Amino acid sequence: MDVYYRVQWCVYRWFCKIYFRLEEHGVEHVPDEGPVLLASNHASHLDPLIVALSIRRQLSTLAKKELFKIPVLNWWIRSVGTYPVDRGGGDAKAMKVAINLLKQGKTLLIFPEGTRSADGNLQSFYEGLAWLSLKTGAPIVPFIIEGSYRAMPRKRYWPMPAKIRTEAGEIITPNEMERSVSTSEGVRLLTDRVYEVMCGMQARLRGAPPLTDENDPPEIAGESRGDAKKPGDVSAES
Repeated sequence: MDVYYRVQWCVYRWFCKIYFRLEEHGVEHVPDEGPVLLASNHASHLDPLIVALSIRRQLSTLAKKELFKIPVLNWWIRSVGTYPVDRGGGDAKAMKVAINLLKQGKTLLIFPEGTRSADGNLQSFYEGLAWLSLKTGAPIVPFIIEGSYRAMPRKRYWPMPAKIRTEAGEIITPNEMERSVSTSEGVRLLTDRVYEVMCGMQARLRGAPPLTDENDPPEIAGESRGDAKKPGDVSAES
């Protein structure tokens, strides 16, 4: 972490530890160096902050370029590692920015659902996350936030002091089958695998049984894994 980022990290982390009783698990699964795709569920505007405060590496995120036109906000979001993307300019430009960040060895936050969940449950995934991993070789660290939806759901402008817990899972890398088939098939297979892992993580944090093929709890699994969304939205803000 650079000095300015670390100062903010310490201040915000202290606040969140008190206000949200922030509790994090599995931080050891995030590599200390090298490119990383950190794939998180998304249910609240708090999520980028909560992810950043839960790990020990400086986090990079993507946000729509319109936010950078606001003077004070522009200065702050740049200082915490946020990079502008043109949401109307097509996925190719956003992917190019993401690839460049990974080539620099950054930890890049991706919300594979593409937008905030309306009910706090995991939604189906866009395929951009898997495509980036296959394209760059960057490992994926699955990450689940539980409680941010209760703290600050949609249409709420100030967070409530709800408890928030996070968990980083074991690294996921493309396997031999995902690399040997066509790109589109490999992306689909890897997307399904990450989705299934994250459903299981969310279930554990909620104290529910792990996800199984015989019993996909709709309140946890969301839409079918076969309904992966295209194209691949890699923006961290919606």
